[in-house]
Amino acid sequence: RPVYFIKCVESLYKKYKIRGIMIGGGKNAHKMKNYIEKNHLPITVKDTMPHQEVIKNYFQFDILIFPSAVETFGLVGIEALYSHVPVVASAVGGKPDYMQDNINGLLFENDNVNDLIKKTEMLILDKDKLNAMSSIARKSVESYSNEQVAKEIFDMYKRVLESKA
Repeated sequence: RPVYFIKCVESLYKKYKIRGIMIGGGKNAHKMKNYIEKNHLPITVKDTMPHQEVIKNYFQFDILIFPSAVETFGLVGIEALYSHVPVVASAVGGKPDYMQDNINGLLFENDNVNDLIKKTEMLILDKDKLNAMSSIARKSVESYSNEQVAKEIFDMYKRVLESKA
């Protein structure tokens, strides 16, 4: 739901001088770009790009807003956290598995843009909380590294094979 991201920035930008970067946009990207331009919102829209380029963008962020309504796991959130960026995410799919509410980010109620705005504003206003979340973000998802996941899968197969012997 990129529209939630747009509404959040629109609600907070005049008060806090924030700006946003939106990568991709899906099938309604042209409508969203038109809305952003028409309303003079400080949102830079970047077209879909190679994965490595997306990851480089995380280092420009203070906060990642991850408002998707349907998400199986949500690798975007893991990547942002690994880049020391706290995440404000909808509490759907696998995101609550790695998101530690009030530790490495904030979870907002699905389908509640006002809760997203409130949680984002909380981090804008509380720099100490934002900095604390940034400092713990990477450590909170290290168990999701490729090496760690591969090791866990290897160990699981090994246990299964040993139990069959």
